[in-house]
Amino acid sequence: MNSASRISIHTCTQEDVYGFHPESDFDPRILVDTKPIEASEDLRFVQRNLAGSLFAGFVLEGADFSHSCLAGADFSGAVLRLADFSSANLEGAVLRLADLTFSEFVMANLSRADLRGADLCKANLRGAKLDEAKLMSADLEYASLIEADLRGADLSEADLRSARCEGALIDENTILPFGREEAIERGMLFRGGKT
Repeated sequence: MNSASRISIHTCTQEDVYGFHPESDFDPRILVDTKPIEASEDLRFVQRNLAGSLFAGFVLEGADFSHSCLAGADFSGAVLRLADFSSANLEGAVLRLADLTFSEFVMANLSRADLRGADLCKANLRGAKLDEAKLMSADLEYASLIEADLRGADLSEADLRSARCEGALIDENTILPFGREEAIERGMLFRGGKT
C-alpha cells in the first residue's frame, strides 16, 4: 500500500505509539477511530471522536472539525488556516504556536486549552468557551470574541488590537493585556463566578 495515497487510521495504546515501526504505513501522530481516510478526500472530520489525537506540526488548512470531540488533542505548531472548529469540544487541547488565522470557533469549547503564541488573527471565537484558557502572547488582532467566556483566561501580552469583545465575560481571575476600564469600554462584561 502506498502511504501517500491512503492513511490507515486506528485506535491504539501509548505502547503502540512509542513502539511503531518507522517504515510502516501507520503514522502515530494520528490516533483516531477505524475509518480510513483517502488522501484525495477533503479534510472533513465532522462529528468525529478525535480526543487525544496528535496533529502537532500538521498542515490542515481548511479542515472541518466542526461538532467533533478534540478534548486533549495536540495541534502544536499546526497550520490550520481557515479551519472550522464550530461547536467542537477542544477542552484541554494544545494549540500552542498554531496558525489559526481566519479559523471558525463559533460556540466551541476551549476550556483550559493552551493557545500560547497561537495566531488567531481574524478568527471567529463568537460564543466560544475559553474559561481558564492560556492565551499568553496570542495574536487576536481583528478576532471576534463577541460573547466569549473569558473567565479565568490568561491573555497577558496577547494582541487584541481591533478585536471585537462585546459581551465577552471576564472575572477577577481573567488576566488582560489592558486594565479593567478599557475592558468595560470594549464592551466586556464582568461576572463573578461561573454559572
